[in-house]
Amino acid sequence: MAKELEKGTKKLILDVAYELFAKLGYEQTPVSLIMERVGKSKATFYAHFKRKEDIMLNIVDQQVYRNSSFIQEVVHPYIRQDNFEILEFFTGYFQIGLHLEDRKEWTLVYNDLIRLSVTDEVIRTKLANVHDGWIKLFDMALTRAIELKQLPEELNKEAIIKSILSLYKGIHLERVYGSGPNMEQIHYFLKRLLSL
Repeated sequence: MAKELEKGTKKLILDVAYELFAKLGYEQTPVSLIMERVGKSKATFYAHFKRKEDIMLNIVDQQVYRNSSFIQEVVHPYIRQDNFEILEFFTGYFQIGLHLEDRKEWTLVYNDLIRLSVTDEVIRTKLANVHDGWIKLFDMALTRAIELKQLPEELNKEAIIKSILSLYKGIHLERVYGSGPNMEQIHYFLKRLLSL
């Protein structure tokens, strides 16, 4: 019972911190405010976390877990299928990712994560591992498309991957701070990029 209560408190701290980070920013959110909103003391915070940055690490872990479960259960099996389509794969990546991340909250928290990664090696390493995971997944998808003769063997996979990641990040920022292209425009760009 005590362990369940502890887990519930930790989750509540994470949820409140995420909300405050998105609203006020990481730097403008002191531990005291988080704990005031949680209704517990700062001592309770330090029973769960050594430092405020650990909340950010937990947020990254939550995002990675959510993404990796989906990738393992849905995406990897799809890539292995004979009816795998590379254009559908990347279009789906944009549809799902931009839909999930249309939430301005995540973008604001993620921007703080990037800023913190400059001085915090643990956060930097976690974000780099996430980025490397996407590169490996895209490489797997492009390799499969080449095997299925959807793309030429001489395709510069590295250039395609970098272009798609850059496109995604740019569109993501446009959508947060403006409107950005619609899915039809994204589909058109991907089709041109992949020379399909």
